[in-house]
Order: sequence, then C-alpha cells, then structure tokens
Amino acid sequence: MSDRVRVGVIGAGMIGEVHARNLHRHLKSSEVVAVADMDVARALALAAELGGVTAYADGLELIEDPRVEAVVIASPDPTHAAYVLACLRANKPAMCEKPLATTAAEAVEIIDAESKAGSRRVQVGFMREFDPPHIAVRDAVEAGRVGEPVMFRGIHTNASSGRWRPSPDRVVISSLIHDIHSARWLMRQEIETIYVRSIPREPGRNDTCRVLTASCTFPNGALGLMDVNVEAGYGYFVSAEVVGTTGTVATAHPFRSTVLSRFESRQSITPGFADRFGEAYLIELDAWSTSLLTGQPIGPSSWDGYASLAVADACRRSVVSGQPEKVELVDPFGLYA
Repeated sequence: MSDRVRVGVIGAGMIGEVHARNLHRHLKSSEVVAVADMDVARALALAAELGGVTAYADGLELIEDPRVEAVVIASPDPTHAAYVLACLRANKPAMCEKPLATTAAEAVEIIDAESKAGSRRVQVGFMREFDPPHIAVRDAVEAGRVGEPVMFRGIHTNASSGRWRPSPDRVVISSLIHDIHSARWLMRQEIETIYVRSIPREPGRNDTCRVLTASCTFPNGALGLMDVNVEAGYGYFVSAEVVGTTGTVATAHPFRSTVLSRFESRQSITPGFADRFGEAYLIELDAWSTSLLTGQPIGPSSWDGYASLAVADACRRSVVSGQPEKVELVDPFGLYA
C-alpha cells in the first residue's frame, strides 16, 4: 500500500457521495479510484465529478479491480453482508456503513471469515464514535466525572420520513441501531434485555412507524431509554446522555445558530444527518484510511456490528411479542475472544 490508500466506494447515494468526496478531496491519506452503483447513471455522474475514477454497475466488479486497495460500502442495507464477505475473500479492508448485516447470524459469519483472515479488516460506520460531542461524553464517563453510570438516554429525530413509509423493523435497523451502539459504547457494557413499543405513522397500520421507544437493561442493573421520531417536523436532532451516581453528562446541542430578536430566542436545527454529522464522517474516514497505512485498526469493529444486530433482533421479537426480550449474544470468539 502506498502513502495514499486507493479506495473503491460502493453506493453513490447520499452517504456514498459524502464518503467519496471526503476521501478524494479532503483527506491526504486516501484517493478514490472507483465507484459503483446499481443505478449506473449515478455511478457515472459521481465518477465524472471526482475525475479519473472508474464507474461500475456491479459492486463485486469494483472489489475485484486490482487498483482498489480498500472498500467503503454505502449501498442498501441488505447488500452489506455479501459485500463485506467479498472484501474479506479478496483480502481488502472494508469500512461498512451500518448495519453490518441485516441479522446477527449474518454478522457471525462475517466475524468468522475475518478471524480466519487473521486480523481486523472491517470497520463499521457508527460515526458517533468520531463525533466531538459524543466523544466528550465518553471522555467524561471514562474519567469518572459522573461516577458509576446508571442510565443511558438517547433521542433521535428526523424532520420527516418523506415518501419513505418506515416499518418498526426498518426504524430499528436503520435508525435505532445507532442509538443501540451509542448505549453499548457509552455505558461500557452490553445490553441484556430490551422492550420496544411503536406508534403507527398511519392509524391502524401497525406495519408503519412514526415514533418508536425502547427501554433496556444492562448486566449491572443500569437502565437505558431510547426514542426515535421519524416525523418530528422540526429537523434532525440527536442527543446522548449518561446519568451517573454523582452527576450526568450529555452531548451539547449543536444548533446552527441562535437568534435573539423582538423578545424571542430562536435556534436553528440541522435539517438532516449529513449536516449534523458532517465533521464526524470526515474524522471517521481519516481515522480509517490512516489506520490502513499504519496497520493499527481503529473504530467500531465487526463485533460491535454483531452485538448491535443481536440487540436489533431482540427489538424485532419485542415488537411481535409486546414484551421485553432477552438479547441473545454468542460468546466472543475468533479475533474477539
């Protein structure tokens, strides 16, 4: 590998475009040499924008391209596991957007393949680990400034789902999974049980979801509360808080601006995830590409991807049963034993 990692990006949608531009234009440690998308017109448009980049309609062809040294996977969720496994077979590191797979069983297969390869080669795109406000919370917890953590609170809102008609399952796997990982990461332990309730987006249509709440427990008796609102109306907003025995610490509210006028105070909120986490995405990719050059893996691992999916599977069972469900985790194995 040279002094710059030659990267292929699978997926030319919104997040794929963000990653490709960051890797190609803003980081000294990487360059994009290929992009792929099932919508080949999107791949061609992104390749032309970046310049000197090959476009593919098939992500597997991109992985086999000899110029591609590492791969960013930002394609639709159901394709993630197959592309990660293809990268491992091709001996190419991968940064896979969340979720790592669609079920915990698929993620176990990835951990097994990665372990047989002999070293960590997969990073999962839980970008909140690279978000300065979230890092500040983690640092406070690690330093013991709030005592022993006893509760996690997470809030996650979208302005609107637009034409998307999310089901409770989709909200869990596409949105809540970020909060699940934040809870594990900030509380420094796995989730033991979880109870999910959902409000339909359309009255009487339980296959749709407007608001979803999840309450969980941890092995040491600590509690967690997580809310996802996909129709908040006011903008994109994420917060995380850890309540401890001697204090509490929460992410600072990253408002765009505060306006004081005519006896009122108004704060503007970011409209979408790309605005709110723009800095985190850049830091995440810089850490990943630099780690490939130094040989020192960093960030959320395949195990983190698996553990979050084990919780997501329990969430799915809870939606059906209407009861709290136990998270079924295998014992750490392979590289993570």
